[in-house]
Amino acid sequence: MQKIRSYKVMSRRILYLLVAILFFSVSFSTSAGVFEPNAPPAIADNLWVANQRVHTALVVGDILYIGGNFSYVGPPTGFGAAIDASTAVVDLAMPAIDGIVYAVAADGAGGWYVGGSFSSVAGTPRANLVHITASRDVDPIWNPAPNQVVRALAVMGGTVYVGGSFTNIGGAGRNHIAALGAATGRATAWNPNANDTVYTILPFGGSVYVGGTFDSIGGASRPNLAELDAATGLATAWNANVDFAVFALEASSDTLYVGGTFSRAGGQPRNRLAAFDLANGQLKAWDPNSNGYVYALAVAEDKVYTGGIFSSIGGQTRLHLAALDLTTAQPIAWRADAGEDVQALALGDGALYAGGLFTSVGGVPRNFLAALDLETGQATSWDPNPNGSVTSMAAGGYSLFVGGGFLNIGGVMRDYLAEFNLQTGEVTSWAPPEIFPPLVWTIVLTPDTVYIGGEFTEVGNNVFR
Repeated sequence: MQKIRSYKVMSRRILYLLVAILFFSVSFSTSAGVFEPNAPPAIADNLWVANQRVHTALVVGDILYIGGNFSYVGPPTGFGAAIDASTAVVDLAMPAIDGIVYAVAADGAGGWYVGGSFSSVAGTPRANLVHITASRDVDPIWNPAPNQVVRALAVMGGTVYVGGSFTNIGGAGRNHIAALGAATGRATAWNPNANDTVYTILPFGGSVYVGGTFDSIGGASRPNLAELDAATGLATAWNANVDFAVFALEASSDTLYVGGTFSRAGGQPRNRLAAFDLANGQLKAWDPNSNGYVYALAVAEDKVYTGGIFSSIGGQTRLHLAALDLTTAQPIAWRADAGEDVQALALGDGALYAGGLFTSVGGVPRNFLAALDLETGQATSWDPNPNGSVTSMAAGGYSLFVGGGFLNIGGVMRDYLAEFNLQTGEVTSWAPPEIFPPLVWTIVLTPDTVYIGGEFTEVGNNVFR
């Protein structure tokens, strides 16, 4: 998630107060006639939660009735969700992350590297970066603990490249960019030492292309975009000379595509989109001329999909989302206008997945996330319906990983992070103990259960915001 973009997202994000309904296993002292909870109380993992205040509750038989200001009730899941890209069913087995997710990358073995702004994952301390294994567990060994936000992730072989705002990661001082061992989480000797935030990383060939808001990286002056040697971390001789922020990078066999907020690249006018020849580093004639910021790119076959905040591109009307010809830079007939910003794109399972701040896309209502037909641009029937923005996505294997500002998605509560299983869509549950703050509005006792509802935002290490 980029600096300028993150400010916009935060200013426009709707803040929700999640109110949970929980029940505890309890015991009663019949001799004293008082209620005494066991220690520690166990939180049920099968009772659902509400998205606003619960003011009253009533148990009749084996049914709990609740009333309040809520508009949604669903299973507790924490700060993210894994969603089946075919069925939109959420995999609740994903560990809950207690903060915002800005970057995700598949580990190549069914697991995920996840970066952002958080302090724990499923009760395990993990600062801003975590490895979630294929079995949906927090990797007990891999713990780089960057001291500030992670904005970009990329995996190449046995190396995980990380970009962001940090100055220490993997047990070493590293300014804004680092390479970590995929097995150990320790920083390697690779140290480009950027002087400002890195927002996008693209390993390609023997190089690592990096975009952001820096002026210096790899021991050289390289404004906002640089090519780094994958072995040494030093900047190559290529200087793209981009005049403002770079937020998105994609590559085809011979071309590097660049998106951001710039107006010049390679010494020539280029509004928010540019293309460079990978063989010689020269700026190409390819010039879509977007009238607004570009946040996301995805290259497929003979076209490049572009998402951002624009209403015109290539001289044609396209609202926040467009498909451009790789040769001519002109928009093709494919059209899937979004009602608001598009901030993330991913290709997978025969569709283009788009995330952002929109509530309509591809000709139909879709809240913040949609799957679009690659031929027609129309939205498919897949509709996970998150209740907040989607700002990052990655596809790998049979999964689509989604991060953003949502609190429920695919019909379940999931804070900021979701994985959609492309194969099974099976749902499992998760819910740890303890309540904070202790604002309980209603309590109902049954012989073996206490039901509580109120305004609390945290249950154990599960923080609801």
